[in-house]
Amino acid sequence: MSLSENFAAYLDYVTGKSQQTEIPEESLRYFAACGILLNCAEENSVEKIALLKSAIQSSADERLRSLAFRLLTETTEPWRNAALTAIYDLALLDRCQPAVDWLLTQHNIGGNPQQRAVFALLIHGPQTLPSFDPELKHILAYLHTNPDPGLLSRMQAKADLGNWKALHHLLSLAAGLTINEEASQYFVNHYDELTETERARLNDELIRRSAETPVVDLLCEIIIRFPADTLRQYALAHQLAPDETVSLAAYLFMTDQWQRFENLDFDRRLITQAYNQAEPNLRARLLAQARYSGQISWLEQTSQTRSTRWINDLTENDWRLVIAELLESAQFEALWRLAQSAPARWSAQILIQLGQLGWQPEEINANDAFQQLLLHASACQSALIQPVEIAHAQKPGEDLSCLAAFHQQPLLAMGGSQADIHLWDYHARSWLPPIHGSAAQVRALAVSPDDDYIVCANGDHRIRIYRREGYALVKTLEGHSGLIRNLRFSADGRTLFSAGFDGSLRSWRFPNGPEGAALQQQQGEIFAIDFNAQRQLLISGTADGKVRVWKWPEMQHLRVIDADLGPIFAVCAGSDQLAASWASVSRQLSVWNLLSGQELAALNTSERLIALKIISEEHWLLTFSTAGEIQTYALPKTEPIAAPINLSAGGAALELVSENLFSAASANGRIGLFDYNILRLYDRPAGDQPASQLLEQVRRLRKLKQPEGNIVWLNFIEAQHQWRARFDIQLSRSETFQLGEFDIQL
Repeated sequence: MSLSENFAAYLDYVTGKSQQTEIPEESLRYFAACGILLNCAEENSVEKIALLKSAIQSSADERLRSLAFRLLTETTEPWRNAALTAIYDLALLDRCQPAVDWLLTQHNIGGNPQQRAVFALLIHGPQTLPSFDPELKHILAYLHTNPDPGLLSRMQAKADLGNWKALHHLLSLAAGLTINEEASQYFVNHYDELTETERARLNDELIRRSAETPVVDLLCEIIIRFPADTLRQYALAHQLAPDETVSLAAYLFMTDQWQRFENLDFDRRLITQAYNQAEPNLRARLLAQARYSGQISWLEQTSQTRSTRWINDLTENDWRLVIAELLESAQFEALWRLAQSAPARWSAQILIQLGQLGWQPEEINANDAFQQLLLHASACQSALIQPVEIAHAQKPGEDLSCLAAFHQQPLLAMGGSQADIHLWDYHARSWLPPIHGSAAQVRALAVSPDDDYIVCANGDHRIRIYRREGYALVKTLEGHSGLIRNLRFSADGRTLFSAGFDGSLRSWRFPNGPEGAALQQQQGEIFAIDFNAQRQLLISGTADGKVRVWKWPEMQHLRVIDADLGPIFAVCAGSDQLAASWASVSRQLSVWNLLSGQELAALNTSERLIALKIISEEHWLLTFSTAGEIQTYALPKTEPIAAPINLSAGGAALELVSENLFSAASANGRIGLFDYNILRLYDRPAGDQPASQLLEQVRRLRKLKQPEGNIVWLNFIEAQHQWRARFDIQLSRSETFQLGEFDIQL
């Protein structure tokens, strides 16, 4: 009989019209299976979808597999997403070609984002991931829950085709494989070359697997070699450490665990061994840490080597010494080489000195470039550089006193004499509807790291938390008995710190935790606080003239700095330096080493400083005075490196907005937004970036309305980078200039 005849006989059999049948056993099983599958489709439940999927995976009959797959694709709501998940699993884990073909014909079908990201990688390659999974979180999460060796191998093969080495090793981590030597070596050698996304995902995977010894060793090695703040904070919070003794000494040394370091390496043999075995970049980090922590003397002695200074870390005095030494020893060619990679302001000085001596390179092409650079450098001699105001706004009728910047959105929050919190979109140059607060004026503001909450301290001694969406009042915090001057968040955003005139420094579990307990009761008002995210330090400045430093979250009291110069109006902490402004006639500004407490610089200013900010990798200090003057100093010696910016009225608040921007508010309600990228090109070594990237930065800066002094310097910087780009000049990191007192390592 034909298949149709068999089916007709089968219907008579199951309906009782016929008691006997001659249908083959194989056809009976097939018709029964079809009935079950059709019933599954009608019921549309998760269990039935699982049965259809199982039929596709295990049935030996192609007709049944085709029927089950057709029924699966026709599944409707509310089980549509479950069916899509099953189809994706068939395509990814079972390599079911009909599932692959069907998915390729669909558009905007929804479904699980993890599966869609993996499908995009396998079918189209890594180049499609920015559209499906720009942060790589979906593709790695899928491997967490589906550590299938075959799938992993196929995904890594796709990554290899595009030379996506970082993705290859990240996939191995996500799949839970043992960290092999190749993967560890790759991440240690290339951590600073990873994209921001790759680095974030690597950090997440290392933290996720931090119970495994090979992972801990890799995590700690990265902390030793690179400024990996996220990993550093996690490792310290969970007391992680490498097993190998020399690595442990270097790890303790680089993470400021001085007591443990002293106990382990009392005679400094281990850290000396680590230094002698280290490649140039790590040596430079060890030396920098030794200088910042006040430990340089023994390192120089025990390593039996002269002090080596990394070009990025040269101070003002170092540069003057370098130029003078090379001039005195007539090393003109070395000066010319150094000028090609030095920061613009020092490169110009070097070229002018060489020009005054009548020196010029022997090569014709190099001489032409030298003369052109010298011409631009000479024009820069009397030109002053300064940050550029790119936007401003005025809030009529408002005496401003505080600012806070959002972290992911182009928004500034500000407050003052009125109870409202004002929001300014500095990209759109427009005001958003205000947050109508209490009847008391706004004295301090903060924005949570995730931008979800705005925190306001009012004149009634209360702290109010508002949700960004809808401006709803979430909670009111009570505990202070005096005016609250400062609000700060911890790095993870889970703790809010507050301080004020009642002399108490309080912590609050954020946003809905219990009322905050007083961490410390000070002698007199607390005028300023700051939080160092990298080193997890809390700093306060008080009316009794003392700067206090605590380790968070242990609240271990590390240090008190007392210069007996009157009340402290502002404090700020970078990773290695601490600055404070005093209410003193003899001194308004002091800078210390954050770890050792050693004073690095002291400065008298004409006006009282009300705000301080350390920016750009610890190289500069921004100050804001009561007269409305913004000044930029080079650290640690507090030498001015830019023309001051004078606002139209007295200063009120200063805030870092992003990596490239800061904002200042005047007491009369004026807000200014400033770009300080020009200072990066002016003050940072040229040789640590490709010339093409630096030229692109110059082109972007030229689009801003620059003052005349900035234009002159941009001309010089552009000529410097064009010379490097033209001849593909790349100074090696391992190259060292031999000097009398120390060596310079490029």
